[in-house]
Amino acid sequence: MRKKPIRITKRIIDGLRYEGNPDGSSQCITWDSELKGFGVRCFATGIKSFVLWYYFQGTRRRLTLGQYGAMTLDQAKRKARSILGQVGLGTDPAGEKRAQEKESLTVRGLSEHFMREYSIPHKRSTSEDQRRFRMHILPAIGNRRADSVTTADITRIHNDIGNDQGHPREANNVRNLIATTYRFAIENGYLLDNHPNPARRVKKFQEQTRDRYLAESEWPILAESIDREENPFVRAAFMLLLLTGIRKGELLRMQWSDINFETVTLRIPLTKGGEPRTIPLNSAAIEILKSLPRQSDFVIAGKNPGEPFVGLQKCWARIIRRSGIEDLRIHDLRRSHGSWALSHGVSLETVSRLLGHRSVRITEQVYAFMSDDLPRAGTETVSKVVQFSRIKREKESTEKSG
Repeated sequence: MRKKPIRITKRIIDGLRYEGNPDGSSQCITWDSELKGFGVRCFATGIKSFVLWYYFQGTRRRLTLGQYGAMTLDQAKRKARSILGQVGLGTDPAGEKRAQEKESLTVRGLSEHFMREYSIPHKRSTSEDQRRFRMHILPAIGNRRADSVTTADITRIHNDIGNDQGHPREANNVRNLIATTYRFAIENGYLLDNHPNPARRVKKFQEQTRDRYLAESEWPILAESIDREENPFVRAAFMLLLLTGIRKGELLRMQWSDINFETVTLRIPLTKGGEPRTIPLNSAAIEILKSLPRQSDFVIAGKNPGEPFVGLQKCWARIIRRSGIEDLRIHDLRRSHGSWALSHGVSLETVSRLLGHRSVRITEQVYAFMSDDLPRAGTETVSKVVQFSRIKREKESTEKSG
């Protein structure tokens, strides 16, 4: 349902929230009643951008003026009025911009369009897309014209990551990102309709299922390293990942309104499968949540008001380096949640529901290295493991100091 235009102010913008489909595909735009075609678009990620829609020779044109925060409301309105003035004089800024970009569009420029117009509004892996562009794609072909990139170029990038660096899964993810980026470019007119997708014929590497999880004996060591982080939101983030088994993206998007302290549950509005789900929260997770200050709508608050935390991967690298634990990734905390639950008597069916797997078969594949003939229990099991390890560690520390 289209909302009635209102007079947009800074206070209005600060209060806007994404209210579209859980998969982030909706165009959630609040239109201004004073400047026709000017509005603020909210994304499922929490980002807000200024937009301008206008008609030129019977065709609707759409422009993104800038991101709220980097651009003020006054700056956005001045830019919008300037563009509308050009339209009134018979020029089409959006059309001219698109024509110029077709002639000189580089892979770097294409990546910016892709991130702004597709990845941020529609994908849950936005931060991973940004990282892969920055680390693998742009250093290799960033300055190349987008229409000059060949299958051979993408094959070289793919082989470098998969063979030379020894990361076949990452190589496949980069190949998929390039393929999606070029499909976006072709479908949205940045490249010709018949332009070949240079990543389409690149054969993927065979991938092995990862089975690394945090051993219970490793937990006190990791917990001590986590406790040395100064930022309470960083400490809470890694504890909650282990205690809830949710994905990193789900954690960073988690808002206080998603938590029901009365029913002791967490609602995840946007999951990997695109469907919302609700999970129980154990006592240790509740204790951590109640201890956090509410500096933002986001539970894991970022530096900028109204935005989620950024840079969790760097924090993790520091924590792991300090702990001395080898080959442990952030996503392994989710796997550890399931492994600990299984090893302490929780049924495979229960773990499957807690982790939000589409079927028990997926859970069986992930935890094939463990026995599935286990009695039923609940997520409180993981809470007890974490709390017991922490109590034991604090007791040992007290005895040493005494």
